[in-house]
Amino acid sequence: MNLKLFFSVFAAAVFFYSCQEVIDIPLNSSEPALVIEGNVNNGTNEQVVYISQTKPFSASSSFNGVSGAEVSIETGRGRIVPLSEQSKGVYITRSLVGRPGETYKLLVKNKGREYQAVSTMPKPVPFDSLRLTLTTFMDRQSKSIEAAYKDSAGIENYYLFRLIVNNIPSKKIFVFSDEFTDGKIVSQDLYDFDIDLKKEDQVEVWFHGIDKNVYRYWLGMSLNENRGAASTTPANPVSNISGGVLGYFSAQCVQRRSTVIP
Repeated sequence: MNLKLFFSVFAAAVFFYSCQEVIDIPLNSSEPALVIEGNVNNGTNEQVVYISQTKPFSASSSFNGVSGAEVSIETGRGRIVPLSEQSKGVYITRSLVGRPGETYKLLVKNKGREYQAVSTMPKPVPFDSLRLTLTTFMDRQSKSIEAAYKDSAGIENYYLFRLIVNNIPSKKIFVFSDEFTDGKIVSQDLYDFDIDLKKEDQVEVWFHGIDKNVYRYWLGMSLNENRGAASTTPANPVSNISGGVLGYFSAQCVQRRSTVIP
């Protein structure tokens, strides 16, 4: 039986306010599985880890939080920061600001088992601008947003974009590497077929620098998303967390830009 994993990703602490989203991705798993989703961001002292359990396909899409876990994050300087449970399955600290170039370790203890993950926050690259693009197809004109940035030469870089229109996050996953754009000025078209941009729409783009393991996770999520109605059984995204759980832990450098559709 296919199960669905319900994600509340990027829900708090990216840029001083909360924006919660559920990503509905079918997974290849026959038993309920533990899901851990955690981020360490720069620019804010609030970091969040979500712990939940998958549900059957036919169950409601509400967040199935897991209470009672012990959660901490260790910095590259050896400081151990505990997270407290604010609501069922939501663990928060407000005393840690992520630093680009630093490595962070997540430790979760739940029901006698331990789960660990390590992630290094990349250094930021210049996030230059947003611009509106127009595309005409079969007499229909559509609008999309292009994000321009300058890739750092000689360094493997991996990127995740989040598109938010009128405070509603896009469900589409925009994830890229610099395999063919090393050191170049890059313009990425963030087109979502399900979003019809209109005049005076408020658009935000969050630009996440992520490490290679987190990139592999989001790439797997993107491939599942693009299967559409294909009959092939979805594959579980590759997690960077030990212990056989689903999810990810990401130390990510985040920048944000906004615009209004003219």
